[in-house]
Amino acid sequence: MKDNKLFILFKTFFKIGAFTFGGGYSMIPFIEKEITEKHKFITSEEMMDIFSISECTPGPVSINCATFIGYKVSGFLGSFFSTLGVVLPSFIIILLISIFFSYFKTLSLVIKFLKGIKVGVIILLSSCVLKLNSKAKKSTSYYPIVILIILLSLFTNIGSILILFTSIIIYYVLSCLKRR
Repeated sequence: MKDNKLFILFKTFFKIGAFTFGGGYSMIPFIEKEITEKHKFITSEEMMDIFSISECTPGPVSINCATFIGYKVSGFLGSFFSTLGVVLPSFIIILLISIFFSYFKTLSLVIKFLKGIKVGVIILLSSCVLKLNSKAKKSTSYYPIVILIILLSLFTNIGSILILFTSIIIYYVLSCLKRR
């Protein structure tokens, strides 16, 4: 049974790694659908926790998610095969592209394809944000913090790490004030 889970984890993450474009964040909706809905390895709440931890852990969010999900489902081997599955397609694709780079970069079809992918990635990310938002536990300070983060992200050059820590500090301060 465990061997079957390992194969399913590898195959699932390999498919996600091979057929999603736009980086780790664009993989999140696919990971959630495959892992929570199709295979039911973890719940949506556990996925939200894993996504949050993956965000705070150094490294690409998709690899962190794969590693944590694999570990949750099948321990170290699950972690290994999930991570290998999500990384291997990118490695193969980049290896092939590097061999033929000078030819690929001039193809108008490739340029148009990549521009079209940008639109899809924006839609997928928006969908993921709305879905995660609907599942988030909200307190009275939730919306002001969300609005502040959106404003800081859109209108300043403050890095995402600093924005993340700022939101943590603001939430902590508001929680302390609320307790008094």
